[in-house]
Amino acid sequence: MHRLGAVIMLALGLLPAAAAAQTAAETWPTRQPIRVVVPLTAGSATDAVARVVFEQVGRQIGQTIVIENRVGAAQTIGAGVVAILPP
Repeated sequence: MHRLGAVIMLALGLLPAAAAAQTAAETWPTRQPIRVVVPLTAGSATDAVARVVFEQVGRQIGQTIVIENRVGAAQTIGAGVVAILPP
């Protein structure tokens, strides 16, 4: 019985977050594509998963998403690119 109550309380707690996320998606700026940096080689499993996931995300938010592969230095190059990107 305690588990059911905990699950119900958790579900009720997540409702405002879902509503806020939906509102944020509606006001997302559409003037430029979203860049996703994958710090591994094109064709790798991580790259394939990123492309599949962000294709769906792009459809759901109505936004173009561009996947960029920045390879080298044990993913440091990709992390460096993300660090200097504008918000």
